[in-house]
Amino acid sequence: MFFFLSCNSNFYGDKDVGGDFYYMVEPAFNSIYIAKIKDSPYQYLGPYVIENIESLGFNDRFILISNKKNDSLKYFLIDKEKELNRNYEDRLQKTYSLELDSLKFEKLIVIHKIKIKTNEEYRKENGWE
Repeated sequence: MFFFLSCNSNFYGDKDVGGDFYYMVEPAFNSIYIAKIKDSPYQYLGPYVIENIESLGFNDRFILISNKKNDSLKYFLIDKEKELNRNYEDRLQKTYSLELDSLKFEKLIVIHKIKIKTNEEYRKENGWE
């Protein structure tokens, strides 16, 4: 019975941020991914959308993300209402994310009343730190 229940649960603390996007909180992954199969998002992980998350916030419509790679901080917006295809080409093109500058990122936080949390805050909430 335990095995059956664990297969349907989210053992690693992945966070559903809406629109078939999930945040992998575990420090080894620390990424946003798309559910490959909508009805089994934790069993069939799709591609990573954005890796090396520094901070993340979301509401019903948008996901705002900052990530750090090679000491460079970048900002992204994902519109969850934009059509999301699960085909190979769409996953490669990542047509659902838009890179922003820091001023636009901060402006969207205020306009859409999105609470941003750092990756450390998410880890603490999920027992990783």
